[in-house]
Amino acid sequence: MGRTHAASGGLAFAASAPLMSGLRVDLSPVGLAVGVVAAAGAALLPDLDHPSSTVARALGPLSGTLARMVAAISGGHRQGTHSLVGVASFTVLAVLADQAGTSGRAVVAVLLLVLASAGLHLRLSRPPVLHLAACAVVGFVLVSVCPAVSGGVLPAAVAVGAATHLLGDALTREGVPVLWPFRHDRVRLATLKTGGLAERLLIGPAMLVAAGVVTWHLTGGAAATDLYGVVVHTMSGAR
Repeated sequence: MGRTHAASGGLAFAASAPLMSGLRVDLSPVGLAVGVVAAAGAALLPDLDHPSSTVARALGPLSGTLARMVAAISGGHRQGTHSLVGVASFTVLAVLADQAGTSGRAVVAVLLLVLASAGLHLRLSRPPVLHLAACAVVGFVLVSVCPAVSGGVLPAAVAVGAATHLLGDALTREGVPVLWPFRHDRVRLATLKTGGLAERLLIGPAMLVAAGVVTWHLTGGAAATDLYGVVVHTMSGAR
């Protein structure tokens, strides 16, 4: 469900953008784009309790070792990290990193960019090492150059992305222990099969399309309009 989780996390952040101003989160068009990508990456974080998950493989042995540690601490797959306590924990870590300034935000931005690209099966470069290097450069530049990345964008994206993961897993047969560790009964909103036909043919693609539509609506298509203008101007000048 990596791609579905990533797409739904990005969509959820874009859809919740009108509420962000009340939380004092600056969402310029650039901030919205960063938030959507960050939330897509954060939507994979709860699966850090599974050594074979997309997030556990994203950084090779490093993330694999971390996943085994998280699994041991949280009680295994779909336990602690798939609860409100898990979402709160991820969010608190993001807040602490955000308050650490540029260095802390850079680490979070790079991590979430790597996770988003892994979840959506995108590669900035074919060799894994070069891909990680490209993600590191992009993340550092975004944090260092764009003021829009400050103001709580990354913590908000982590909270929305992780919470969206729980909602997605609640639609499956296994459900999620939302109130762990106080209650271990699982919330099930539907009985879809993880990785089943419904997800592959309907939910995943629908999430990708919806994310694009919502983002287009919130930005008024400004980025695409500007790009179209540049292309037309370039073509006109070439004649």
